[in-house]
Amino acid sequence: MILSCRAPLGPCGLFGLALVAAGCHTITEDLPTRANQVPLPTASQPAAIPGPVVTPAPSPAPTPSATPAPAPTPEPAENPGRIDSIRVGFFGIKCPKGTPTPNNGWKQLPAGCRGFVTATPKDKNNIDVPPKEHGPHIRWELDYGDSQVDVLEPSFPSDFNKDLVGRREGDFGLCATVKGVKGCMHGKVT
Repeated sequence: MILSCRAPLGPCGLFGLALVAAGCHTITEDLPTRANQVPLPTASQPAAIPGPVVTPAPSPAPTPSATPAPAPTPEPAENPGRIDSIRVGFFGIKCPKGTPTPNNGWKQLPAGCRGFVTATPKDKNNIDVPPKEHGPHIRWELDYGDSQVDVLEPSFPSDFNKDLVGRREGDFGLCATVKGVKGCMHGKVT
């Protein structure tokens, strides 16, 4: 609300009485409003005290239902042909001078000695299966005893040979798999 008064200026330049004599009138003007403007109270409405803004809590997302994983398709079993078993064993042991060398069949490897191991595919009559039938592929793995022995590349080059070096006393298990048939040598470092 703006109060506007019209009155002539007197010789002394005072509004004083001239203002009263000339009269006043009220001019009402609406001011522009803003979207976030808090309305001003009127005489008939008490002033509202704005409170905290309450934001509704988001509802939790639905839990996705478990979808069963597809069952892996089993790989077809490799045809072992005539292979019935795999013989894994020492075919020689070399020890430093002064250390007694055990018999190959005892499956013992003194610490510090190098054992020469071979894997031989056998048929049901315990006869060697010829290489042309079993092929060149073999998988070696140390089942246990990795702190007892080191498995090294062979001194006598062949995929079917490995070298073992005894490190500390304890049991070990060295296995070889050919065409899905697995054979193991369970030995001991002495």
